[in-house]
Amino acid sequence: MAADWEIFQRLGLALAIGLLVGIERGWRLRGDETGTRPAGLRTFTLLGLLGGIIGLLSLLVEGHFLIAAGTVAVAILIGLGYWAGTRRQEGDLGLTSEVAALLTFGLGVLAVRGDMVVAAIAGVVLIALLGVKEISHQWLARLERVELVAGIKLLLVSVVLLPLLPDRGFGPGEVLNPYEIWWMVVLISAISYAGYFALKIGGEQRGALWMGVFGGVASSTALTLSCARLAARTPRLAQQMAASISLASAVMFLRSLLIAWLLMPALAFDILPVLLSASIAALAITYYFSGGRQPVKSDPYITLPPPGELMPAIYFGLLLAGVILLSHYMQTLFGAGGLLVLAATTGLVDVDAVTISMSRLSDADPDRVFLAAASAAVILAVAVNTLVKVGYCAFYAGWPLAGRVLLLFLASLIGGGIGYGLSFLASVTGWF
Repeated sequence: MAADWEIFQRLGLALAIGLLVGIERGWRLRGDETGTRPAGLRTFTLLGLLGGIIGLLSLLVEGHFLIAAGTVAVAILIGLGYWAGTRRQEGDLGLTSEVAALLTFGLGVLAVRGDMVVAAIAGVVLIALLGVKEISHQWLARLERVELVAGIKLLLVSVVLLPLLPDRGFGPGEVLNPYEIWWMVVLISAISYAGYFALKIGGEQRGALWMGVFGGVASSTALTLSCARLAARTPRLAQQMAASISLASAVMFLRSLLIAWLLMPALAFDILPVLLSASIAALAITYYFSGGRQPVKSDPYITLPPPGELMPAIYFGLLLAGVILLSHYMQTLFGAGGLLVLAATTGLVDVDAVTISMSRLSDADPDRVFLAAASAAVILAVAVNTLVKVGYCAFYAGWPLAGRVLLLFLASLIGGGIGYGLSFLASVTGWF
């Protein structure tokens, strides 16, 4: 059995969990008449302490019978209390307080018998869930069916499908790992999903700059197409839409850096000076386009489509697998030069696939022979993806928007060149 001081610690934690849950429940039900409240401060505090005492007694007798018996007894008491409440009051009373009471007792037992950290974290989560009733109800009221379905699909492809995939290499050179490929599909879909809801919660008053932030997180290319269509319908918005595209591009540069760092830190360190400098330049262009002007309200045509759809996820997985496979063949047949051609071609559509495939290629190359080529491929893909935005804007909205986005491309190109020059100078002079 644990030392006496630790027993007091554990019992104190059980008491504290019950006390905090009781404060939340008592405050929420403070308007009810005395005698009609299902449970309050004292009841929950005693339930937490009771769970701790039951856990301590089970240690003394070295058995789990007391825990089972105590749980059944508490459940019966809670059930009788709920039944009595329904007799006094008509309608559905809800089971929140009753479930919270049972959890409080269980966490009291866990505080003495198990991991104190786990019990404390679970207690905090319980209190937080109890305290967000109004917020959760408002969120559910605003939730649309298409968003719910998208969330369910995201859970299916992540929680259900991902664990079933084999975590080993297949194909030529065993470069195709189904688990790793689908994990990136899930990761990017989750980022897109979070960006969509952040955009929705931000509301229309946040305007074009919020669109740029979340468009860069989800898909800067999709954001560019939406902004171009809006600028085509309303030419006076070209300046604000250019600011949105510039900010999305800045976020996209940083997103590529983050993906590379998560998968292959050496590659991220290699491309850091170029992409960070390009991002700073894009932020400067964003400030220039949006400075002193009231951000335009968002429009339904700008809003990103709900993420989590299955077909886009499958498309990205196939694209990623194809890029990885082509990277292997390009490396084998043509060396470093083939990777640059592939990066330029893929950058017309997507940057993440190139970043991921180059990170995996660098990770599988312990001698770092292709590290420089992989870095150049990522930078080239980012540059091509930024340049093609100019073409999208020219096609949909004409020169008023395309000219401004061309300025973004030139500024990012100059900024990236300065970053590369400084890193080259630092390596030559031995600064790092």
